[in-house]
Amino acid sequence: MTPTAPAGAHLGNARHTAGRGVSPAPTVRDPRITLVLVIATGVVMSLPAPEPFFPGAVLLVIMLIGIERAWRRLAGFLIAIAGLAALASLLPALVPHASTAIIGYTAAYLLRFVLIAAVASHVIATTSAAHLTAAFRAAGMPRAIVVPTAVTMRFLPVVATETRAVWEAMQLRGLASTGDMLRHPVRLIEWLTVPVIASTLRVGDDLTASALLRGLGSTSRPTSIHPTRISPADVLLLAMSGVLAALSWWLFG
Repeated sequence: MTPTAPAGAHLGNARHTAGRGVSPAPTVRDPRITLVLVIATGVVMSLPAPEPFFPGAVLLVIMLIGIERAWRRLAGFLIAIAGLAALASLLPALVPHASTAIIGYTAAYLLRFVLIAAVASHVIATTSAAHLTAAFRAAGMPRAIVVPTAVTMRFLPVVATETRAVWEAMQLRGLASTGDMLRHPVRLIEWLTVPVIASTLRVGDDLTASALLRGLGSTSRPTSIHPTRISPADVLLLAMSGVLAALSWWLFG
């Protein structure tokens, strides 16, 4: 017999999700499509000369983050992309020197990772661990990939939350000032990492118990509340991404 949720549980979860600024129903339904875009972006940016694809990748970032309407994150990525592009192309031309050439080469290399991170941020912002696990199982992924991915997606936010809490506690006690970071960086890292490790170990036990209750290590394939199927929005997004890549290669290649 399948247990039923109490009345109002779904409404409370929706309110809690909306309070955190996460959309409970992203426009792109199947996370496998966005994962394909992340992998494709990583492959293209790993080419020896990916510069012709930079404009298409920037437009892809604008399109993906624009779907979420996360304008602040989009502005941050665009500022980083514009700054790195200026350092990579304009600085060596305006100030010809060996040092500026090194800075330009480093900026061009970092620009690749910023573009990949911008595309991946859409997946992180719109895909929950349960949704991604269901998509992996629907794709026939082995347990050796599904289980570590689900655990990582649930554990990394816990680490970030605990680190922020420990840092704020150190600031309240006057142990995490700018002067301390410059004078004693090793000691400050020790004061930060030891409580974070102890706290995450305690939370890890709770996450392990929760994963076992959810049947994460079960050999049978569980059902999902959110069925994973490719929607017309997924097909449109994939087609537009292919068009952007083709146009970038045709115009700038």
